[in-house]
Amino acid sequence: SVDEFVTTSARYLEGARTIHQVHNAEMERVSDNEVAAIWSMEDYLVFPPGDDTRPSSMHGYGHYYETWVLEDGQWQIAKLELRRTILEIMPKELVQ
Repeated sequence: SVDEFVTTSARYLEGARTIHQVHNAEMERVSDNEVAAIWSMEDYLVFPPGDDTRPSSMHGYGHYYETWVLEDGQWQIAKLELRRTILEIMPKELVQ
C-alpha cells in the first residue's frame, strides 16, 4: 500500500543526507484533461557512517514517467513511475 511504502522509505532514509533533482521536462497534452510527462532525474544519498545496515552511499540517474489528470479543476498525479538507468551503490567496506 502507499502507507507501507511511505513508512518503509522514511525508515530507510532516516539520518541520510540526500539530494534529488529533476530536469528537462517533456510534456505532452494527451487531452484537455490529461498530460503525460517525462522528467530526467538524478539523486545522491549518503548514509550515516556508523550504520552497517545500509551502504555508504547511492547515486542514481533515470526518468520519471508521469500521467496527470484534471479532476474538479485540480491537476492530480494519476500515475508515477521511476525508471532508473544507472544506480551506483557504494558498500561501506569500500570506503576508507
